Amino acid sequence: LRFSYKIAHTGDKGFGNSGVEYRGKDFGNFQVGGYQVDIDAGNNYSGILYEELMDGILAQRGQKTVVKTVAGQTRIEVTGSVGDSNEIQNSIQKEGWNDCVIIANGNHFQHFINGRQTVDVTDERTGMKGARNGILALQLHDAGPMTVHFKALRIKGLVLTPSAAADAVSWTPLFDGKTLSGWTAAD
Repeated sequence: LRFSYKIAHTGDKGFGNSGVEYRGKDFGNFQVGGYQVDIDAGNNYSGILYEELMDGILAQRGQKTVVKTVAGQTRIEVTGSVGDSNEIQNSIQKEGWNDCVIIANGNHFQHFINGRQTVDVTDERTGMKGARNGILALQLHDAGPMTVHFKALRIKGLVLTPSAAADAVSWTPLFDGKTLSGWTAAD
């Protein structure tokens, strides 16, 4: 999934938080749970992998993690680094346009903002946690006034065979920037 975004807080709290959920589950009443690339107008969350309505943060910015189920509980192991969190944050434009890429290949997830990898996660769980399919959702955090813009949303299915070129699959635009035809609202 590729898209561009910009976010700005407009209230006195100085907080703006949003994200794009993928492989999500519709819980009704405009609530979607599942994997999410977080974006914020501050310095804390942009690029992390957050699991909405489930286990929370699966990887902080800069982390490489493995997510497992141990004795019925989710366990997150930090196994390495994809870069320094502060250096990655410095490449993210505050209140300007940023380009985001999410690669979800089986149980392996990578997030990139402005060409910098922000997380690398392998999720060994199965079932609703560890989802291999689901819906996309654009989140607006319920945290006070803010403005979030998304543009150029497009998706490409991965070619999973080693002999096939991933570039053989074309990008499909999800939003033309003008109408929401083809989109549906959750109940």
